[in-house]
Amino acid sequence: MSVGMDDQKPCDKRRFYSGIRKGVRLMEYKSQNDMIHEHLVTFKKITKRQALQLYSCDRLAARISDLRHDRGLKIRTVRRRKKNRFGKIVTYVVYELEEVA
Repeated sequence: MSVGMDDQKPCDKRRFYSGIRKGVRLMEYKSQNDMIHEHLVTFKKITKRQALQLYSCDRLAARISDLRHDRGLKIRTVRRRKKNRFGKIVTYVVYELEEVA
């Protein structure tokens, strides 16, 4: 027997709204810029792979540009070279937060 749209149970709205009535705090929304800014302050550097895995940010260069222009952060771009798993030398970028003296 196949399950159609009519056979599915409707969502229980009472359960959803009961958390709000009991004073349960909902997650605060943070933008990708906010999350990447916090990451740089905490860890001092980030790569595109980290941004994609941790924050689902596919355009890290654009977010770094936003942080530089909108928030005035001093972020250095460092190009690094490394051998990949196939033995080929590849270049990748690490964005580093510069220390304010």
